[in-house]
Amino acid sequence: MKGLALIFQAIIVGFFVIAIFLILLGVVAGNILDIRDALEENEQITRTINLAQVVLSSNELCYSDGDHVYRGIFDRDKLEAVESNPNILFSRIRYPSDSDIDNYFIKIEDKENSESWEFKSETSIITTFSVSRKFPVAIRYSEDVVHVGVMEVKISGEKIALKLW
Repeated sequence: MKGLALIFQAIIVGFFVIAIFLILLGVVAGNILDIRDALEENEQITRTINLAQVVLSSNELCYSDGDHVYRGIFDRDKLEAVESNPNILFSRIRYPSDSDIDNYFIKIEDKENSESWEFKSETSIITTFSVSRKFPVAIRYSEDVVHVGVMEVKISGEKIALKLW
């Protein structure tokens, strides 16, 4: 009888050890997936900021006096031209076709008179991620008239898996 009780106790202790091991394994796996999601999100945020930095310095949108391109100061006439034909901008500024970014959306809004310009290069692909960031800009209407504005840059596409190990 005593030997049977010891075997029964050993079986119960074994189940507890296995249960604790499985719980710890689940916690570790969950943390790895959380880290992986955070890394993927940071990668997309970095790509959005990089695209915005290029647009902020783009000769296709920024004011130029012939010698210099003024970063972050958009020319209203250039904004109108690009809004009517976004390929002017997106043919020169985009991620490579083999990247996971499929859609671009840029909106520039004049905060003083609520005028806005939108540029899209969206495809019909279903996207699994979307990241948007806003940046302060200036909009030059003429030599004497410059307004404060905001540029929103949004990218979206199909998420590709990051390899952690």
